[in-house]
Amino acid sequence: LPPASFSCDHTNPPREYAAKKNDFADRLEEELVLGDVQVELARTNYKEKFHKLLCWEEKTHIEILEKRCSGWCKVFVCEEGEVPNVVTRWSVKPEHCRYAYVDGMDGDQIAYVTQASESAVVIMSNGEEVYAEVLLENHTLTHDRLYLALKEDAVAALRRNGCLGRDGLHIVVTFELKHSYFNSLHRSLESVSDGVVARLVPQQSDFHYQESLDSIPPFPYQCLELDRGQTEVLKAALSHVPGPPFLITGAFGTGKTRLLAAATYQFFYEGALKRQPTRVLICTQQNISADTFIENYFGLMKTDRRNPWRVHVVRVTPRENMQPRNSIFGEVYKTPMQCRQSRELNREQYVLVVTTFLTTLKLNRRNYFTHILLDEAAQAREPETIAPLIGLAGVGAKILLAGDSCQVGPRLLVLGKEAQANGLGVSLLERLRRSYKKLGHQASSCYAGSLKTNHRCHRDIVSLFSELFYNSTLQSIISDEVSHPEANYPLLFVCSSLEDSSRAVDACTNEQEARLVLEQVQRFVEHWPEQRWGRKKLSEVCVMMANRKQGTVIKRLLNRSFLHLRGINTLPTYDMQGREFRALFLSTSEPTWDNGESRNLTKSVSDRYVFNTALTRTKSLVVAVGNPFLLLRMEQSHKHKCWRKYLKFCLLNDTFSIPLSLPYSQEDCEIMKRKLCSMAF
Repeated sequence: LPPASFSCDHTNPPREYAAKKNDFADRLEEELVLGDVQVELARTNYKEKFHKLLCWEEKTHIEILEKRCSGWCKVFVCEEGEVPNVVTRWSVKPEHCRYAYVDGMDGDQIAYVTQASESAVVIMSNGEEVYAEVLLENHTLTHDRLYLALKEDAVAALRRNGCLGRDGLHIVVTFELKHSYFNSLHRSLESVSDGVVARLVPQQSDFHYQESLDSIPPFPYQCLELDRGQTEVLKAALSHVPGPPFLITGAFGTGKTRLLAAATYQFFYEGALKRQPTRVLICTQQNISADTFIENYFGLMKTDRRNPWRVHVVRVTPRENMQPRNSIFGEVYKTPMQCRQSRELNREQYVLVVTTFLTTLKLNRRNYFTHILLDEAAQAREPETIAPLIGLAGVGAKILLAGDSCQVGPRLLVLGKEAQANGLGVSLLERLRRSYKKLGHQASSCYAGSLKTNHRCHRDIVSLFSELFYNSTLQSIISDEVSHPEANYPLLFVCSSLEDSSRAVDACTNEQEARLVLEQVQRFVEHWPEQRWGRKKLSEVCVMMANRKQGTVIKRLLNRSFLHLRGINTLPTYDMQGREFRALFLSTSEPTWDNGESRNLTKSVSDRYVFNTALTRTKSLVVAVGNPFLLLRMEQSHKHKCWRKYLKFCLLNDTFSIPLSLPYSQEDCEIMKRKLCSMAF
């Protein structure tokens, strides 16, 4: 997680912060008019339309922060011993700042503020304002506190108002939107050239047919070996004429990342044969996905003792303290500043840069790259996805996009019905896919390829998600040998309650359910099938939850009663993208409204995109724990009934269970099970 950073005085508004806010104020000087964003997207209005859409979303975020999070709170200034270790370790050094925390906020408020706000304005009774930084480390903490960082002079202002001491101070705290993120998106739009816009809004005359390659040379690295379907898509991608981007669509585990790695190798292979400089940029939305390219592909190729890859590889990180999980690859990790000063990048003929979309705005390498590959292109807002194309793409650069529109992306994450309904809720990949389809066969066949074979998950897991999301087109090559011997079917459901109530659920936590989850983890870990899964690694097990407070309960139980399981991962649903595990255990408890809907749809497992993204992170086993009637009620108003199908599969395969520890007689269990069958079938 990035550290808090201070470059100026926090008693008065910092210059950098004030500039960010002023940029937004300048954008909103003119009244937002809905008709401006309801026009059809064209080359002539591309920048203006997305600028306005972003303003609509910013406006929505500000309203939510003001309504849900800002207001009267109790603020305490921490002594050094009170600060959690994770903050002390990763944040600004203690001599440069002090920490405070806001008490009285619930888990959802803390999660939203941490995600959406970067500054807090503390307003005291005498009218004095203190500016503080919201720490991103709040995502990892188990306290019901929101931690802030302040300069010493800001602490002095709080001291003058009586904030120091055990009683704290009851004052107004206003949370400001993370203007830096939206400023980056607006900067992307302002800087995009007309030539790039023309490629992003293609016309029929821009597409040129070319025969696909008959064959491609064999790969000298095992990590790049492809199946038949992947090879056909790769041949089409290699032979496509630069112009509109080439699209690679595919579900989870179909090898999109591997295909992009193989394409990268082939681009350098072709460049070496033709003695042409080749510079490839690979971008992802998530840092963990960028790391995967290094750890699973290019880092391994560079360190291959028999045949080391002769390409200069750089993993550009957004901050200095990011290190690889494997120290072998440490030398390829550089900051944007180090890249700007690097002589190798200017001198080398064959260069590969791997980074995230928005980090490319700091590279300052005009017309440098001959090939740009964008992974997770269906998961980000379009103005974020186009950031790597701004100034970095050389004339005639090939552009490849890969992603899965059925997983979490802007359709779920973009807030505000105005922005969502008029284009910002559709990713660049999905918009182009629809556009190519309208433009005819040449566009949709020569400039796009689709992957249908899953290489990650047990075939029965693939079968469920194929039926739910991919029109039953997915196939799996993984045999039943990856199954756990304790489960004759890889999808299980364990009841934590059978209460069938139409009332709202206010509780954010369920300790009984948390304990049942960890008992299930213990059961399957104790019987770890080493012959099928390899050596036991608790890091390959994940417990997932839909809300922060339930995560706190699970972590406390781990530290108190399940010490032998402390190596497992505990992650919220919104942090699952780009990850992969052997077994996944899910606590489904979350608060709901009177109509049964989740109180936080962007993180709820009742949402189809969250369901698909989170549960497909596993290879061999999914164990969901919760109240089946509550889950069915939560998705009652949804078009796609994911939990209904999941429960049906579990009932059919006898993997639906009611623990004996629950206070139900055998007769009650049978009655409720029959009722559930009537609802699920």
